[in-house]
Amino acid sequence: MTATISLSEAEGRLAEKRRAAEELASEIEALSMIAEGLRRLNGHTAELFPETRRHAEPEPNDHPVGRTAVREIVSERPGLWALREVVDEVLQRGWASDRKPVEVAVHRMTASGEARRVRQGVYWFGPEPAEDDGA
Repeated sequence: MTATISLSEAEGRLAEKRRAAEELASEIEALSMIAEGLRRLNGHTAELFPETRRHAEPEPNDHPVGRTAVREIVSERPGLWALREVVDEVLQRGWASDRKPVEVAVHRMTASGEARRVRQGVYWFGPEPAEDDGA
């Protein structure tokens, strides 16, 4: 049994497949843009789009999150903290499942004046140490 196909049929199918490939490439590009946008939102969708919250069941939080979690940790030992120490402590307590939101919380606290960046990766939390007046 031999299959035959004409040139015009082959060209027609080729054009169909190219259109389908272009549509697929367009969908891939759109999904890539959506994924990148979600990555950039960094978990702040509910804050930026509060109307989306009514469609989802609220997750019960019996622990602090974000800046509240960082505040609670550093209030136990005010002073100098390495960013990795803060992150490790929050993760160890199970208050976050990823380091990025904790890092963002520390950076926001620095921007708002709640913390001071001493050097890369090291922050001061709490009142500034008293100046020694030499007396």
